[in-house]
This record gives sequence, C-alpha cells and structure tokens, in this order.
Amino acid sequence: MEEDEQFKLDALQKIANSAPISSVLDEKSAKRYILSFEKRLSENQQVRMQDQVKTEQLIDADFGVFDAIQTLKGFSDYPQYISLLVSTQSIESIIGILDHENIDLVIAVIDLIKELTDPDLFFIEPNSILFAAELIKEKTELQLIPCLKRLDENELDEQTGILNIMGILDNLLEVNATIVEQSLSQSESNDGSIFLKWLINRISKGPYPEDQLLIDNKNLKDQNKD
Repeated sequence: MEEDEQFKLDALQKIANSAPISSVLDEKSAKRYILSFEKRLSENQQVRMQDQVKTEQLIDADFGVFDAIQTLKGFSDYPQYISLLVSTQSIESIIGILDHENIDLVIAVIDLIKELTDPDLFFIEPNSILFAAELIKEKTELQLIPCLKRLDENELDEQTGILNIMGILDNLLEVNATIVEQSLSQSESNDGSIFLKWLINRISKGPYPEDQLLIDNKNLKDQNKD
C-alpha cells in the first residue's frame, strides 16, 4: 500500500515537472511515441522479473509506463493515428497492461482505451474504428471483467476506473453489439454470467454521483444523435 501511495506522489511530481507534449502530432512523432511506449513497457517487465529490486527502481519503471500511456492519450486529438496502434500490434501490449500488478497502471490504461474508443472519433476519422474492432476481436471485454472485481469503489481513482470500464463496454457495443453481448454472456462461472452477477450486485448498491454523471452524458449523446 505504501508503495502504491509513493508511486502516485512521484507520478504527480514528475508530471508537474515534465515538458508538455508537442501541440502538433505528425505520423513520425506518433510512431516514435508508440515505440517509446513499447520500450518502457519492456523495461518495466524486465525490472519486475528481477528477484530483488529496489522500490525506487520499481516506481521509476512503473512511472515510465504510466507516462507513456498518458502520451498515447494524445492520439484522441489526432484520431488519424489511432489505427497505428493496430498496425504496429501495440494494441496487444495495451491490453496486456489490464493484468499489471500496479493498479494505477491498470486504471491508466483503462482510461486510455476509453478515450480511444469514443464513438465520436469514428465520425472524425473512420479508420480509428479499427482500434475498437481489434479490441473486440481480442475479446477485451472479457479481460475487463477481472478488473471490475479487482477495483475498489471505495477508492475514488478505482471508482473512476470502474466507470471507465462501463464506458468502454458501451463504446464497444456501438461498434458490434452482437459479438460483445454474446461474449459477455459467455463469461460464465458455475452459476451464470460473471459480468451479469457483478452488474446485478453493483445495481443493488444504488447509484453514485459519478454514475448519474455517466448516465446524463450518455443521454445527452443520444439526444444529439437524434
């Protein structure tokens, strides 16, 4: 727990001191950011494979991935480059972080996926839908279910992560509702769909203020479509 808190404090400090991302993103820069993301993730995995590693090394390695994820979020402002995450196969690395030991990285990559699957981007750049389509092909919706069970709604950051997961599922349903619904219904335990059980249990707790905000945003988006 202390390690997680230290990671958050260090991350905030480093973000405050870091240079801003270039306001203009071209394809060459986009590919460089993707390469940097892959490099930092590889370094992170190497550090975590060591038998003995200092806390500072671990925090630095995790922050490297966190920082790279934040950079990739900038692609939402340049949706013409989102499909590069598919062609470079970096989407597999992104999905893999959903199982990372550091819950803050899990939350960060969930936020990234939600940003890059926003249906509004599909109208701006049709090819950006390839990212969402590949997520569905890789059955990412099923890989999000363990995250729902892992995140604690009593923690604000983790509660936001849960809301973002629901947002991702909503986005993927807009791309291919049939496959996503079928996939979720097949996430079965011995006594039924794991996702359905989680959803029923979640609804029984009543809405949080953030839930209502999500609902209001969804209703507003639907009204704009009409």
